[in-house]
Amino acid sequence: MYKLDLPIDHKEKAAIERRRRAEQERQGRIFNSKYRQIGVDKNTLDQQIQDRKWMEDLEQKRASAFAKDAVRNDTIAQLLQRRQEYDERENNRAVNEFRALHQQPFAQREWDLNDPDFLKKDMPARISDDDPRCGIATLQKFQGEDLNSRARAKYQQEQLREWSRLQKEDQLRAQQEQHAADRLFFAKQNELDQRAVELQRGEEQCRRDINKSVRNYNDAL
Repeated sequence: MYKLDLPIDHKEKAAIERRRRAEQERQGRIFNSKYRQIGVDKNTLDQQIQDRKWMEDLEQKRASAFAKDAVRNDTIAQLLQRRQEYDERENNRAVNEFRALHQQPFAQREWDLNDPDFLKKDMPARISDDDPRCGIATLQKFQGEDLNSRARAKYQQEQLREWSRLQKEDQLRAQQEQHAADRLFFAKQNELDQRAVELQRGEEQCRRDINKSVRNYNDAL
């Protein structure tokens, strides 16, 4: 059961004391053979009805108070649960943030033993043909071995690509120059043909003039 700290109502307390005294007086009249009467005590019945109503009102007030207190407790419980969930989320977020900042695998003391790229990061036993670490007893350098073959092959491929690019540019430039020369040749050929036509027309005109002069001379004779 819930414990409610209800404020003390002095009027209600006085009413309770008054009813208690009335009940004691009534019992004195009933159980006293000198003052006991035959029949129904109407005043007593009315007092009992009022007492019953008062008890019903009191029980209703207690039930209402219990209901309000239950609602208040439920609200407080929900707020506490929400606060607890929020605190748990914040705690998890702080833990994850701390791990992300200060507990990375590479920051561990044994990371050099557990690093999967350890061999990739480690310096090879021989990095060039003139590596001073490679002595006779190291067995890292042999006759006819060439560590720069891969780099040289890559350089040769790049050089071939550069030569191919330059060759394509030369071919394109030659084609452009050939097209320009062809256009110039055709233009010059057209000009010569035009001049030949004009010379031929002039020669024909001159021949017609000579023939006309000869005819006129002959007609004059």
